[in-house]
Amino acid sequence: MIKEKASSGINSFEMACTVAQLVFKEMKLTKDNKIDRDLYMKMIDSKIPNEVNFWKQPLKNGFDQCQQRFLSDITKITELFSNHPFNIKKEICDTQYLVMLMCLHLDSFVNCPAQTWKVSGDEFTHKACDSVKSWFGNCGKDLNALKKIVLKSIGMS
Repeated sequence: MIKEKASSGINSFEMACTVAQLVFKEMKLTKDNKIDRDLYMKMIDSKIPNEVNFWKQPLKNGFDQCQQRFLSDITKITELFSNHPFNIKKEICDTQYLVMLMCLHLDSFVNCPAQTWKVSGDEFTHKACDSVKSWFGNCGKDLNALKKIVLKSIGMS
């Protein structure tokens, strides 16, 4: 949907940001226009089924890591994403949502439980998964790394 909108002239970064913002707000994970840690932790506890209970801690840890790494200085985040090539206008979308959603995805992936990486007979898939995990784990912890990830994810590396 985002790539399709981008081809029609709509800023795909603003679209992605708006989707991320909508996710957090619709899931009622915000308070005073900020992503609320307590609401997020309660959601993880209530929504993660017992069959995949091993994902709870990485998702919880991811929140704290992402908040510490990126949301500790939201002014820099907003400035980064307001410039080229993102051009996200703060009156259209608050970039904290996009940053947190991306960071949670990447952080929980790189810190996923070991049992999810067991070889299941398909050695190629296992090697591919390990390669992706290694790439995510080494991509850095600063805004420039985040910018590269965003650009790469939409094919503008």
